[in-house]
Amino acid sequence: MADHVATAFEQHYVRTPNQPNSMQYAMQADRESDYTWDRKGEPVDDAIAEAASISQEAANDIREILADRFGDWDSAMAGEET
Repeated sequence: MADHVATAFEQHYVRTPNQPNSMQYAMQADRESDYTWDRKGEPVDDAIAEAASISQEAANDIREILADRFGDWDSAMAGEET
């Protein structure tokens, strides 16, 4: 199942930015603006559960398998997303 999820993510999903772009930073810094930045998309566990029509627990297990397979330990230790 993890292989199928990995293939689906590679073909149909993109990682959204985890920080605002320069325009969004400027809009946040504008004292007259009430703009607040929110990351687009949904958490990985939720995306897996919805796409595969499985429980959150199963989705979490699949995410952990994929994290072990594709994760970058050094980047994770540096606080970066993997």
